[in-house]
Amino acid sequence: MVRCVEDRPKNAGSERLWALVNGLNEVEVRDTVEWHTEDFVRQDRRRLVALPEVDRHGFIEQILAWSELEDGKPIYTPLVVLGVAGDRCVAMRIRIGFATGNGVDLIHVVCFDRLVERMHRIVSFDPDDVDAALAELERLHGEIEADRV
Repeated sequence: MVRCVEDRPKNAGSERLWALVNGLNEVEVRDTVEWHTEDFVRQDRRRLVALPEVDRHGFIEQILAWSELEDGKPIYTPLVVLGVAGDRCVAMRIRIGFATGNGVDLIHVVCFDRLVERMHRIVSFDPDDVDAALAELERLHGEIEADRV
């Protein structure tokens, strides 16, 4: 079900997320709201930050708030796919940097819609919390499989 980094994991979700993260640097943040399903949810499980759970509009507002604090648009860099599950779920380490020199690495566990076009769920973890991220990847995949029945 979940393949780890040694297997060089790849699925439709990892390919889509890699493209989306790279594409973030080419578009306005507000324009990315359509990259999320209407019932999108973002949860933050990082130990020190732990932003509140938000919908797709709230997520865009969080990104815009970071941009204001750091005096400029964030620069996103996909680093490595840590694991995949099925076609729609992926755990990826991402770097978010700013022109000020500040930045953060984190793990996003992402679940896509049935067509693997729009993000349905993002759960963020600290970059060293790989075990928890992979457990969430498996849990989200299990939710999808249960919905198919």
